[in-house]
Amino acid sequence: MGAHSFSVEAVDKAGNRSSQSINILVIVDYDRLPSLTDQFLVTNGSTEDLSSFESKLMSAKQSEEKGNTSAHNGQLQAFMNQVKAQSGKAFTEEQAKVLRELAESMVK
Repeated sequence: MGAHSFSVEAVDKAGNRSSQSINILVIVDYDRLPSLTDQFLVTNGSTEDLSSFESKLMSAKQSEEKGNTSAHNGQLQAFMNQVKAQSGKAFTEEQAKVLRELAESMVK
């Protein structure tokens, strides 16, 4: 999460040099995380229902809006636990790791 910079430099056989840099800002929020979760489920042909994942994230969002940090963190933890339980099933291990890390970045 946050800002990331990538740079590359190339030299051709004639000795000509070129370089390029790119800056990427990774943002995690309650609109994007369910979308990514759904994308992973669809990509894997999973029959796991997105709504059970999404409801935990929407509850966390509502708790955050109300200032209830404890409930917010608990609901994110429930999401992470559910993702972990589906690792190697509805999600590949790498997808589950990504989802858990993104959710963890939202914990207060």
